[in-house]
Amino acid sequence: MSNPGGAEEKELKNSEIENLSVVKSASSPIVPLLTITLACTRPIPVADCFFSIGYPAYLYLANRFRFDQNAPGIAKGWIKTPQLREGAGPWFKNYLLTFGTIGVIFPLAAQVFAPRSIADAAAPHLYLIMCQLVMETAARAPEFYPLAQLLVPIGFNAYRLLSIRTWLGTAWRSFGAAPRQRAVWEAFGLALACANAVVWTYNLFVFLLLRLLPQYINRDEFPEAKVSWKGQVFPVLDKKSD
Repeated sequence: MSNPGGAEEKELKNSEIENLSVVKSASSPIVPLLTITLACTRPIPVADCFFSIGYPAYLYLANRFRFDQNAPGIAKGWIKTPQLREGAGPWFKNYLLTFGTIGVIFPLAAQVFAPRSIADAAAPHLYLIMCQLVMETAARAPEFYPLAQLLVPIGFNAYRLLSIRTWLGTAWRSFGAAPRQRAVWEAFGLALACANAVVWTYNLFVFLLLRLLPQYINRDEFPEAKVSWKGQVFPVLDKKSD
């Protein structure tokens, strides 16, 4: 007789292992060092630099003053859960591998091997995704409310689509201006920009918003802090309800 509960537990455990490997790789000093190197050696737009600092600061403030650093969840008995809490399986590991290859490995290889113009076009996207990895690692702490954790990939992915649009336009112009006989790198840059536009649009509008987000809005499973809204504008933690 099959054991549905055992299968579900195994699926959850496999998902935890997959997420753990991603977190470990992102928590190594290599990712922050690469991020700093990109910021210092590539033309990263000022708006992207501002977002990479301002958005994490906003999440930290929201986590502190709206979600009380997950205090209700910790009091209830916080249990570390994988990012994809339902429906995970071998496909999810392949999903992460595919997106990591298209979104990180190939753009990183372009920084090393491609002509400077091709590398510079891909650099802002790569910088932003490195910043996202660093922030996702920090947000895995138990003091981070689960919904605030999920806002990390949602916010970064949404903003990064603007960067990819710019990258796509630059790659298209470079490909159009290059001689057809010597347009190998320009073709690579255009194909990589197109691939990233497709996969990250899907990741945001389908995977994150339609599949992942609904798994994080159960208040019974993820108790949130009691707040009142000062002037109906700013959240204020209600400590009297503790």
